[in-house]
Amino acid sequence: MYRKMLVTLVLVGLVAAACSSGDDAATVTDPQSTSTTESQSTSTTESSSVDDTTPAEEPLKVLLFINGTLGDLGFFDMAQNGLDLAVTEFGVVGKTIEAGFDETQWSSAAIDAASSQDYDVMILGTFAMAEIVQDLSAAHPDKSFIFFDGDVDREVCSCENVNPIQYLQNEGSYLVGVFAAAMTQSGLEGFNDDLVIGSVGALDIPIVND
Repeated sequence: MYRKMLVTLVLVGLVAAACSSGDDAATVTDPQSTSTTESQSTSTTESSSVDDTTPAEEPLKVLLFINGTLGDLGFFDMAQNGLDLAVTEFGVVGKTIEAGFDETQWSSAAIDAASSQDYDVMILGTFAMAEIVQDLSAAHPDKSFIFFDGDVDREVCSCENVNPIQYLQNEGSYLVGVFAAAMTQSGLEGFNDDLVIGSVGALDIPIVND
C-alpha cells in the first residue's frame, strides 16, 4: 500500500504542465476499437537467504485516458512520457487509451475504459473533462484519479478519490509580457518603434483568459 501511494505521488509529478489544443478535423476513434499503448517493465527477483517465501508485491496499474490523440507535441505526449518513465523506473504497468477529438465520444469512452480496464490509478486531463471525472469518481470510489489541467466541483461531488493538478499559467503569461516589453524597448531590428504590445488568445477558455 505504501509503495502504491508513493508511486501515485511520483506520477502526479511526472504528468507535465503544458497547454495544447486538438484539430477538430481529427479522425474519431471508436472507444471499442481504439488503439492502446501498453507497456510493462521487466521485473527481477533476487534470492534471499532470509525469506524466500515472501510474495512479490503487485505492481501499480495506471491507465492514461487521452481525450485526443498522441502526437500533439504538448500535453498528451508529455503525459505519455511521464507514464513511460514510471514504467521504466518504478515497474508500473501502464496503458494508454486515445479517445479521439470528438467531444461527444469522450464520456462513453471514459465510462467504458473506467468500467472495463484493470487499473489502480486513472489519469485524465484538460478542464473539458471535469464533469466526466466527477461521474467516474462517484461510480468507482475504490479507484484513484489524477486530473490535470482542471479540478472537479466539490460542491457537486465529494470526489475524495480525485487528485487535481492545476498550473499557475498566469505567472508564465506575466513573464512573457515582461519579456515582450523589454524587447519592445531594446531597439533591436525587427521590433516596432512604438511601445505597443499585442497578444492573441487562440481559444476562449479559462487557461487563456486567466
